[in-house]
Amino acid sequence: MVTIMGTLDDMLVFTALVSGAGNGSSKEITALPLLIGATAAAVCILSLAFQLSRIPWFRRCMKRVPMWALLGGIAVYVLVIGMVG
Repeated sequence: MVTIMGTLDDMLVFTALVSGAGNGSSKEITALPLLIGATAAAVCILSLAFQLSRIPWFRRCMKRVPMWALLGGIAVYVLVIGMVG
């Protein structure tokens, strides 16, 4: 679920980036490259998460972190990056 929501967030960021970077440029980026990029990013995140979950000490560490703290930290990070960038 976190991967899906992160990918949706990335799609919104890509769209904003492309629309802002497209000013003054004759080259348009269609939805297909954005879909391919977002899918590739989701596959990379999913495979990295799967590989990390196979490491015993990492798994034990992640079980100690409450889900609300993890999602809250990610939300604050995205908010700060959005305000700074």
